[in-house]
Amino acid sequence: MKERKIEFTARNIVFYLSGFFFIGLGVNLLLRAELGAGAWDTVNYNFQAIFPSLTLGMCSLIFSFIVWGIVMVYRRKVKFLLMIIPLIFVSLSIDLWDIVILNDLMPNSLSIQFVWAILGTLILPLALSLVISSNFPAFVFDELMIMLQDILKTEGVGGVRIGIEVFAVVLAIIFWFIADVEIDPNDVSGADIGLGSVSYGTFIFAFTIGPLIQLYLKVLEKI
Repeated sequence: MKERKIEFTARNIVFYLSGFFFIGLGVNLLLRAELGAGAWDTVNYNFQAIFPSLTLGMCSLIFSFIVWGIVMVYRRKVKFLLMIIPLIFVSLSIDLWDIVILNDLMPNSLSIQFVWAILGTLILPLALSLVISSNFPAFVFDELMIMLQDILKTEGVGGVRIGIEVFAVVLAIIFWFIADVEIDPNDVSGADIGLGSVSYGTFIFAFTIGPLIQLYLKVLEKI
């Protein structure tokens, strides 16, 4: 894969900032639809079930830092220190939409749940594509995807992204088992979290996010 060149153009700056803003929207739409969230969002949600004092944004920040460390070890370039910026932006965006903008707003029927889930499935990969297309340091999972592309010497993002998403789903299920054990069985305030935010929609999203990102990137290249 060719080296990405960072250019501070109006197009790139708008893509970068709007991408982070809409990542938070996509994440929250999928979580609130309760039909299965994005793979890494299920990780954050189920991890929060273990540590309920943390916000979703904080959980996102924790796992993002872990992946950032992996990317830094591989890349060993100072410019990837800038990934701290998207780590913070995404964490703030998730909490902004969750706590401030959407607050207690939830879909009140199954049909609206489906609408929210479809919108989230379309908006989140678009937001990620905006960040990638800006050529600024991408969000850590996108940089992880690009890193694996380099290692596997492939140009297609679909298969690589699906692998990353499936790994996250497995991790989220492991956290569910941990949370299910640690929660007091006598606590009737919601002790059984089931599979948390893992549902059939999670698997649909895991297998569609890669192709959707690839499609969006092709469209954004023309802008």
